[in-house]
Amino acid sequence: MIDQMKPLLLTVLICGMIVQEAFSQSSTTNPSTVSESERLIPLAYDVDVVVVGGTLRGVAAAEAAAKNGAKVFLATDRPYLGADVCGTYRLWLEEDEQPETQLGQAIYGDAMVQTNLQSEDCLPFAYSASLKSHSRHPDTGSMLADGKFSEVGPDSVQYNGDVTLIADVGKPMQLAGVRLMAFNRADDFVIERVTVSVSSDKQSWQSLGNAPNTLPRFQTRDVPVLHALDQTVTARYVGVEVAKGEEVERLLVTELAILAPRRRSDAKAVDNRRVVTPMAVKNVLDNALLNSKVDFLYGSYVTEVLRDPEGKLAGIVVANRSGRQAIRGKVIIDA
Repeated sequence: MIDQMKPLLLTVLICGMIVQEAFSQSSTTNPSTVSESERLIPLAYDVDVVVVGGTLRGVAAAEAAAKNGAKVFLATDRPYLGADVCGTYRLWLEEDEQPETQLGQAIYGDAMVQTNLQSEDCLPFAYSASLKSHSRHPDTGSMLADGKFSEVGPDSVQYNGDVTLIADVGKPMQLAGVRLMAFNRADDFVIERVTVSVSSDKQSWQSLGNAPNTLPRFQTRDVPVLHALDQTVTARYVGVEVAKGEEVERLLVTELAILAPRRRSDAKAVDNRRVVTPMAVKNVLDNALLNSKVDFLYGSYVTEVLRDPEGKLAGIVVANRSGRQAIRGKVIIDA
C-alpha cells in the first residue's frame, strides 16, 4: 500500500514545494502580495468601437457609432442600462424643457406632464366606487386618496371591470384639475379611457371630457383632465369613469387627486415636468442597442485595458459571472 502511494505523495510534495517557492519569492519582493500565474483570457468580442458604461451618453455613443457602420460592443457594470437616470431617480425634464436628441425623444416623448401632488394642491375628499375591489388588491377605504402611488402591490386597488369613482370634497368648491394614477401592463391590466364629470348635487352632471390611454405598457399613468389653472369649475362631486381595455380582465388604480387652484402668489411653485419611470427608460435604451445591432453585456466590470505592441489602447478586459474576458477594439469610449 505504501509503495502504491509513493507517486501520489511525491506529487503532493512537489506541489507543496512549488507553492512554498511562490510564496517565498513573493514575500521576499513584497510581503503583502502573491504571484499570479500567467494565463490566457478568452477573446469574447473583436470590434471597431468599445463603449464602457451604460449611461444615456454611452448608449447614444454606441448607437451613433453603429449607425455610421462601426461594429460596436458596450459593457456596463450595472444589471441594466441608464444608471445615471434610473439609479439616481432623476426621471424628469425641467419645466418647458424639450428632448432634442432622437434617444431623448424616445424616452420622454410619451412622458406625461405631471403636476407635483403636494398637500397644498390636493383637496381632501371621500369617495365611493361602483364596483367592489378584488381581494387580490383590496381597497381599505382610503387607498385612492392616501398620496401613495409608487408600488403596484401595496399601493393599487384592483377592479375586475369598468368602474366609476365618485369623489366628494364636502361642499361646492373651485376645482382646478382631476388626475387619475393607474398602472398599465400589456395583456394584464390596461386602462383604455378615463371620463370625468362634475356635479354640485349628485343629480345633474357636467362632462369635462375624456382622456384616452396611449401607453398600454408597464408604467404609472397620469391622466390630466383639467390641467390649466385658469379653467376652474365649481362643484362638490367629481365622477371618474375608468374603462379597461377589451383585452384585459382587470384594472389597477392607485391614486385619485382633486386639485385646487393655487393662490396667485404661489403660481411660480407649480411643478410641471415630464416624468418617466425607470422601466420605461431601460426599455428604450435596451431597444436602442438591439435595433442598432450593438452587442452589450450587463454586470461586466472593466479590470484593465489592452495595449498593442506600440503601447496604444487596443481594448479592455472585463470581469463578470463568466470570469474574465477580453474585448478587442480600435477605439475605446469611456462613458
